[in-house]
Amino acid sequence: MLGGSYRQAIFEGHVLNAGLSYGTQRYEGGNPVALAAVGDGDRNAGALFAFDEWSVRPDVTLTLGARYARYAYLEDPGLFSPSVSLHWRPSPRNAVRMALSQQMVAPGAEEFVPSNFSGMWIPPQRTFAPINPKQGFRAERSRHAELVVEHQFAAFTMSARGFRQGVENQLVTLFGVRVSEAPRTDIGHYFTGSAGDVVAYGWGFGISRDIASRVRGSIDYTVTHAAWGNGGEALLLRAVPRPGLGRSGAERLHDLTTVVETVFPETATRVFAAYKLNSGYSRSDLEADQTGPDGRFDVQVNQRLPFLGFTNAEWEVLFAVRTLFRDQLDGASVFDELLVVRPPKRILGGLLVRF
Repeated sequence: MLGGSYRQAIFEGHVLNAGLSYGTQRYEGGNPVALAAVGDGDRNAGALFAFDEWSVRPDVTLTLGARYARYAYLEDPGLFSPSVSLHWRPSPRNAVRMALSQQMVAPGAEEFVPSNFSGMWIPPQRTFAPINPKQGFRAERSRHAELVVEHQFAAFTMSARGFRQGVENQLVTLFGVRVSEAPRTDIGHYFTGSAGDVVAYGWGFGISRDIASRVRGSIDYTVTHAAWGNGGEALLLRAVPRPGLGRSGAERLHDLTTVVETVFPETATRVFAAYKLNSGYSRSDLEADQTGPDGRFDVQVNQRLPFLGFTNAEWEVLFAVRTLFRDQLDGASVFDELLVVRPPKRILGGLLVRF
C-alpha cells in the first residue's frame, strides 16, 4: 500500500486538501475458497481525492470536492464520490452545517485504500469472495443529506441534526460463516454481498465538553427509521444461517456513541477511545433469531518519540485495539457497521512519520 496527502493554502480564502493512494493484494496460500476468489492471482485498487475549503466570508465556509477510486476487480471499476458542505457561524456561540454527498464503496475496499491518512493504515491482509459468485461484486452507493445545528452553552457544545439517505446495494460482510456450499472459512477470508436497497431518515442530538484540562468527551444519540426493498442478494441472505442479514420491511434503530479523548503533554501521549452501542446489529450468536443490541469499541494510543526530534519530522508510535470494522465517515450508510457479522478483534501497531 502506498499513499499520501497534501494540504496547502493555494490563494486567498482557498485551502486545497488533496491526496492519492494505491494498494495491491496477491494471494499465494492454499485456501481453495481464496484461490477461487482471486482468479487472476492479484487485486489492485487506486484512489485520488481533492477538496477545496473556501472561506466565502469570515463566518461562512464552503467545502466541495470529490473522490475517485478505481477497483480493477469490479465489473464497473470507476467509483465517483462527490460532496459539498456549507458551514455558517451566525454568532460566536451558534453554528449551522448543511451537507450533501454521494459515497460509493466497493466490497473489500478496506483491504486497499486507507480512508483516514492521519490514522492507522492496515496493509491488505485478508482475501474475500462474493456471497453469490454468479452476481460477483457490486459497489454500494449512498446518497446523504444532513442538517446540523450547534450551540455552545457554558463549557458544553450541544448539537441537533436531521438526515436522510438512500442506499443501493447495501454491503454485507460475513466472517467465519458458511455460505451456500462453500466450506466455512477462518478469519483470514470473508464473504461480501448486498442486502438490497434501503431508505433511511432520522434525527439525533449530542453533547460534548472538556471534562478536564486534558480530557474531552462526547455522547451522541441517534434514532433512525429505515424502509427496506428487495434486491441484490436479499433472498440468498435470508438462507444464510445468520439472522438479521436479509432484512425487509420497516426498521427503527437506536444508536449511542461515546468518545473520550485525552492528551498528556508531559509524555506527549494521546489516547482515543470510542464505544458504539446500537439496537440493530446482526447477531453473532447462532441461537439468536433476530437482530439485537450489541456494542463495539475502538481504542488508540499515539506516543510521540521526542528523542527522534533532531529533524523536522515528527515520529509517533501507534497502538490500537478495536472491534469496530469500519471507519465512521460522513455520509456513510448507517447499516455499514451493523451488517458486519463477527468482525475480528484487531490488535494493531505501527510507526507514523509526519514531514
